[in-house]
Amino acid sequence: MMVVDAMVITYFFLRHPSFTEDVDRIFEAPHALCAPSLWKSELRNVLLQYVRAGQDRAWSGDISLEEATDIMKDAEELFEATTFEVSSADTLQLAYASGCSAYDCEYVALAQTLDTTLRTYDRAILQAFPEVAVHPRE
Repeated sequence: MMVVDAMVITYFFLRHPSFTEDVDRIFEAPHALCAPSLWKSELRNVLLQYVRAGQDRAWSGDISLEEATDIMKDAEELFEATTFEVSSADTLQLAYASGCSAYDCEYVALAQTLDTTLRTYDRAILQAFPEVAVHPRE
């Protein structure tokens, strides 16, 4: 199993050309991908930003509310069996010790609990948790 954060999931479904090769390699790998339940709220928020931004989405035009809803449905189906709750105590401890947000540390806590890696573009997480956090290009 491998933990992926919301931005990795976002780039996979929105097909941003700067990240497509990275995330495709992750999603095509022969292991299950998982995430803490927080990923849903984060993806919903990103999708809504793209719906509201409309033409500002430089790489392929706008995204409709219906498209955002379809993407969310597809993502929920893909992660249905691999979405986990994480320990609040672990998350808070990691956030306090690292200075990172509790949101970001949910992904770290899950990776540590499952004794696996976390794929993330988040520089602060990559720096604070090199033992579990790995850039998607690596």
